[in-house]
Amino acid sequence: MILDFGCGHNKRRGSIGIDGDKNSSADVIHNLNLFPYPFKTQSVKEIYITDTFFLLDNPILVMAEFNRILRKSGKLVITNPYFRSNFAFIDPFTKTFYTVHSFDFYDPTKESYRNYKYTSLNFTITSIKFNVNLKNSILVRPIVFFANKNPYFYEKISHLFPLARITYYLVKN
Repeated sequence: MILDFGCGHNKRRGSIGIDGDKNSSADVIHNLNLFPYPFKTQSVKEIYITDTFFLLDNPILVMAEFNRILRKSGKLVITNPYFRSNFAFIDPFTKTFYTVHSFDFYDPTKESYRNYKYTSLNFTITSIKFNVNLKNSILVRPIVFFANKNPYFYEKISHLFPLARITYYLVKN
């Protein structure tokens, strides 16, 4: 089973769409701030959540729920506006801003996970990419290429050339 959380009117092909908006293209209408989600434990192969995670009330509870419904080695792909992007600030419902380090708290290989122990959830960050599926201008493409090769270094200089979106690829351990 592949789930597309917050699908709106752009549900991912081959997935089950979940959205709180009854006017969306979702197959399942559910408020994403209410738990549990209507899926069985360890029943999901992949979860996609695009331009929605940053709007939710409690990211740690959402991640816990994703952890519950994902199979072992299940794939989780989260796309948000990058914290330096104008898009991160124009939505009046934005609750959280995201950097390259935002999901370190769920990955035991990361220093933030070991030092702060906010959660016992266990995901591995396999990749971080910028501006995935966006039509980047010829001037932006080299910056995206560089940022995708060196996301942690890019973040140190991202104030010079801010990109629009950040996508995290995680796997449940």
